[in-house]
This record gives sequence, structure tokens and C-alpha cells, in this order.
Amino acid sequence: KFFPDGEDEELNAQRKLYCAALETLACNPDSTMRNIQQAYYRKAQATHPDKCDNKKVAEEDFKKLVAAYEIAKNYHEVLEDACMSTYYHK
Repeated sequence: KFFPDGEDEELNAQRKLYCAALETLACNPDSTMRNIQQAYYRKAQATHPDKCDNKKVAEEDFKKLVAAYEIAKNYHEVLEDACMSTYYHK
């Protein structure tokens, strides 16, 4: 642990969530937000409960997919904000 306030553990937990989200979306760690969006839309069309026979399983899969997309999107937004603040504070 490098930071006494637990920041390092929190960052590692966030990275693990992000990696799990990318796995759910079938994306690589170096995927752009556009790639992630495209993967999400493809998988959403395939797993949407209205298009599947087993609606109960499809609903669970779809919820996981939506959660994974939100995690990936939020992670990218935080990174973008950090990059922008670093750029403008030089």
C-alpha cells in the first residue's frame, strides 16, 4: 500500500472492475470509447430480452451488459477528465 488513505487499493479495485467490464463487452484494455460503444450495441441487440426466447436469462445477461458498459464509460470519462486537467494545468 503506497497511500495511507487507501487510494491505491481503490484504484486497483476500479481497474479490476474496468477489466471485468471489458471482458463482458468482449473488448481489449486498449479499446477506445467508440470501440466499446460499438461492442455494447452489438451485444445489446443480440442479448436484448425482447429478442430472446429465454427472457429471464436474457434479462440477467442484459443487466450485466448495461452495468459493464456504464463501468467502462465512467472509467473512460474519469481518464479523460484527468488528462484534460493535467493538460490545462501545465
